[in-house]
Amino acid sequence: KFSEFRFWGGSGNIANYNVPQIINEQNVFSAFERKAKTIYLYFVNENRGSKKSVQISTQSACHLSQLQDNSVDYVFTDPPFGANINYSEMNFLWESWLEEFTDNTEEVIVNKFQHKSNDDYGNLMGQAIREIHRVLKPRAWATIMFHNSSDKIWSQLQRAIYRAGFEIDGTMIFDKKHGTFKQFVSDNAVGLDLLIHCRKKDGIQKKNVYCAPEDIIRQIRQFAEDQIRKNHLSTYITHFDHVNRADEINYRKLYSEWIAEYVGVETIASDFEHFREIVKPVIDNMG
Repeated sequence: KFSEFRFWGGSGNIANYNVPQIINEQNVFSAFERKAKTIYLYFVNENRGSKKSVQISTQSACHLSQLQDNSVDYVFTDPPFGANINYSEMNFLWESWLEEFTDNTEEVIVNKFQHKSNDDYGNLMGQAIREIHRVLKPRAWATIMFHNSSDKIWSQLQRAIYRAGFEIDGTMIFDKKHGTFKQFVSDNAVGLDLLIHCRKKDGIQKKNVYCAPEDIIRQIRQFAEDQIRKNHLSTYITHFDHVNRADEINYRKLYSEWIAEYVGVETIASDFEHFREIVKPVIDNMG
């Protein structure tokens, strides 16, 4: 019942307990066969001659007690994006069947029912990132996949990264190509994730540079002009092939590019809505 039919292709479960208006009914046998084939292909292609050791644990990321200091080569993490999805609450149905419930005391989200504010989110994220710093080998790398439309959440993440002893040393934009339902219906949803590459540097407490609001506005305007001249305006136009919707300017892409450019330089001090208001007249004049 939760499997939502998507006009732009495929289907998927939405991040709440509302039954979609249009349901994409799944064939249980086909789904089982597809999953079984995926598992089969893994075992066929696995190199069984190699001596691999895999450890899987379910625990709070704030306490990785089973890992020694300076013992890990690389960390990739995809943490919760602020208040976007309440994971423990979304798992309630499945956990009821399993009769095993998540301890959400240290769940790193913004959630008014759990009494977790933006500051609480930043503190918990900081604990988790400090653990990543502790277990990584000297000068090793961690990659954090992240995005959010709120400048407050971005500043919390930046603060957590720098206070843990990391330096942001590069970013990449990760375009999944397949949009979510929220991105199609919400004006303020961001569409592209960022890969933030952080390097462990003990003893370095890099601080973000603060910019005055008027400087931020000038910076965003200049950035938008430079990007559009470099990449051409057509690069930032979204065409909707599967829904009856006019072409639109892809402000989400510009916002992602702006954050990727400045997340390691200064405090992100503009949310997506404010960014779009600043950029719109720039694009209108250049269009």
